[in-house]
Amino acid sequence: ERGGGCSEFGVRYDSTRSTMHGDQGKVGQFLYLEGHEYYMYNTYDVHFYASFALVQNWPELQLSLQRDFAAAVATEDPTRRKLLGDGNWRPRKVVGAVPHDLGSPSEEPWTKVNVYNFQDVSRWKDLGPKFVLQVLRDVRTTGSLEFAADMYPTILHVMDTVAQYDTDGDGLIENQGFPDQTYDIWSVSGPSAYTGGLWLAALSATIHLSKDLLERGLLEGKMDPNEARAACERYEPMYESGKEAYERLLWNGKYFNYDSSGHGHHDSIMADQMAGQWYARACGLPPIVKPKFAYASLQTVYDLNVLTFADCKKGAVNGMRPNGQVDNSSMQSREVWTGTTYAVAAAMLQEWGAAVEDTNTGTARESVVSDDAKESLWLAAFETARGIWHSGWGDFGYWYATPEGWENSGNYRSLGYMRPLSVWAMQFAIDKGQLIDRRKTTLQSASPDRV
Repeated sequence: ERGGGCSEFGVRYDSTRSTMHGDQGKVGQFLYLEGHEYYMYNTYDVHFYASFALVQNWPELQLSLQRDFAAAVATEDPTRRKLLGDGNWRPRKVVGAVPHDLGSPSEEPWTKVNVYNFQDVSRWKDLGPKFVLQVLRDVRTTGSLEFAADMYPTILHVMDTVAQYDTDGDGLIENQGFPDQTYDIWSVSGPSAYTGGLWLAALSATIHLSKDLLERGLLEGKMDPNEARAACERYEPMYESGKEAYERLLWNGKYFNYDSSGHGHHDSIMADQMAGQWYARACGLPPIVKPKFAYASLQTVYDLNVLTFADCKKGAVNGMRPNGQVDNSSMQSREVWTGTTYAVAAAMLQEWGAAVEDTNTGTARESVVSDDAKESLWLAAFETARGIWHSGWGDFGYWYATPEGWENSGNYRSLGYMRPLSVWAMQFAIDKGQLIDRRKTTLQSASPDRV
């Protein structure tokens, strides 16, 4: 349709709605459902994973979607709703918070956001960092400096909102004892591997984007450049102290604990613990943790969450106990999330790529792990992803309708889900890091007969 309507794919044409699209407005606006059972558009904590499909295949649609979320950050909906998760009454949307979704088919999308009402998403700790990281990833992928400058004021607004959750001033935000992130029935308290890592990566992204825009003079006419300088002054020491706190509070010598609460399952092995490191690499940022720690964490995930679970045939289970037993503290901890598994595989590929010799410059990148370890992580990435194919296509028959997750029994949740589009993150890692060529070089160095 034209004249402000939507096509069957949810692309809005010739909209007169107030947006932040600027010269990219002719692209239109884009909506897609979280899944067949979850009727929410552009669910952002999940799109964080799926967005690699858009930015590589339809980059202008990704920028359009991002602009819609930026516009929504400044909006407010004080309507109070009773949350299904805890029974409390909370406002639907608060100013400065990245919305969980852009609405549903049953209401007016773009205008009435946050149809999700299970948890208080205005207090989620992952949505803000995910917005910042996607902006920088999109800028680095598309080269759109116009987009970077347009998004920057919203980035500062979002970062200021999230920074309030660093309650002890150590540079690391704290979770608040309820499921305040995409794992929305898996409670988390205090600093945590998942949201803590995302926060550190977002700090790094904000600092780098601030300096880049200042150096290019792209903030003139959009905002006072002194605000960008002040952001660097504020966030650089926070980033450094936050990295120290992240390692001190969560690193246990083999992997990063689920959280620092000291509760019974605080030391569970979370498959997604390196999400911040994964996105930092994807954005071309420095690592947020020591490369040897990233390697060890991902190797632990492979050894326990993948190999020990279902004979390596069903992907990476979200939570595993150190003794090799599945974490049964919540439904989500015992599930395999298909999109998370692909994200873990992408993180493995990126760490492998960062550790091998850079054949273009002839200099070694972070050569802190053995050749055997490098080889094992490359193979682990594809073995991890293979489990989703083996079960989804071979055993369970979820053809073209990959669900959000499944348990060892095969019980699934939410067919046709958004998050498994993160398989494109593996392709992103391979293409951006020129990993195939570098893989051939490493094999030739080891044995010319293996190529």
